[in-house]
Amino acid sequence: MKLRIKKADQDDIDKIIIVSSAILLTLSFFAPVVLIQFVQEILHFSYDHWLFTAPRRAFHTVMGAMILLPALAAAYFIVRHMLYKKNSSFKAGGIFLAAALLSLPMVLVGLNHYYYFDNTGLHYNSLSSINETVYSWDDISAIEPVSINNGGRLTFQYIFIFKTGDEVIIEGTDEFLRYREKIYERVKDNGGDILERREISG
Repeated sequence: MKLRIKKADQDDIDKIIIVSSAILLTLSFFAPVVLIQFVQEILHFSYDHWLFTAPRRAFHTVMGAMILLPALAAAYFIVRHMLYKKNSSFKAGGIFLAAALLSLPMVLVGLNHYYYFDNTGLHYNSLSSINETVYSWDDISAIEPVSINNGGRLTFQYIFIFKTGDEVIIEGTDEFLRYREKIYERVKDNGGDILERREISG
């Protein structure tokens, strides 16, 4: 009787894992955009911001966390099936669970990766930091525009070079381009330079 109950419980758990994995895999392609924008809007919105943006790496990190769980679930079933065929007991469930928990900090750092400009300068929170770094306008030594030709696909980046030696790469999104001249003017007004565009072939 106990074996039947245990088998039924395991079957229910397997179904939950399979359904949850399928849902997460489907959501991973569009949910990060909605989730990041929603959370950052709640936590950081201010009318003082000129523009507020999450870099692409933020979305990729959250997407990776969501894909990690279905990948671990697939590995879990494959390993368990292989051990079952060899009549060996499966005792590694805890390892897979611990690995799955890694997705939580991945989501958190992705949600906390952003930058924005306002009257005081550039505010940047990298993937590797939990604290926002503030660069005032007079901290900016120069901006170097970069165009990257990757097989006919042209993308743009803007490297902000600071007097401390730090560099921050800002993607040339449509939103950034709307404020580019305003940012350039503020940098030049505070003694910074706008360098010649550098072209890179990918």
